[in-house]
Amino acid sequence: MFKSFKRNRRLVQEINRYLGIMDRSFQVFNNAVTYWLHNGPDNTFQQKMEKVTGFEHEADDLVHNIEKALYKKSLLPEVREDIMLMLESMDDVIDQSHSLLQDIYSQQIAFAPSCREDMLKLLQITLETQGYIAPAVNKLFERKQDISEDLVKINEYEAQCDVYQIKIISTIFSSGEEGSRKILQRDIVKELGHITDFCENTADVISIINVKKVY
Repeated sequence: MFKSFKRNRRLVQEINRYLGIMDRSFQVFNNAVTYWLHNGPDNTFQQKMEKVTGFEHEADDLVHNIEKALYKKSLLPEVREDIMLMLESMDDVIDQSHSLLQDIYSQQIAFAPSCREDMLKLLQITLETQGYIAPAVNKLFERKQDISEDLVKINEYEAQCDVYQIKIISTIFSSGEEGSRKILQRDIVKELGHITDFCENTADVISIINVKKVY
């Protein structure tokens, strides 16, 4: 399998291009959520959201192009379903970040200042989790380094995310906020947490591909 990757450098380049789009999208996502926590869902936030929308569309188009190449050119027939599953799981990560921003803006959700610091910490954990995907994929293709540490880190950060979600949601429902506002804020916390869930799904797929060791 891994020798096949080396013979299909164009495919690997396209996947690396996808990873670059993901990283740039999350840089803007981080900026957007940080801005929102301090300023609310105003026009500046909308502009940041629209940049993420652009990255999300670009990523979707690239996934479709890779899928066409895999099947039309009969590339990597022994592992193409695994490759597509990996790409689709990574696409879920970008899609979830985009969906979160859209929900914040469309519902004009403002977050409780008392939870701001914990939300920033949760955001940081989310970014750290996503940041281990590209190194794991690159090591999978190159077979030069052990990917287990990257996959373990993703799982560890996902577990940390669960802890912070519970803490933030507990703070929200202990506050004097109106009931409907509590529900909206809780949902945003869960949506942010879903990003790490999708990262963990991606890690699981990468692990499956890695242990197959079909040469």
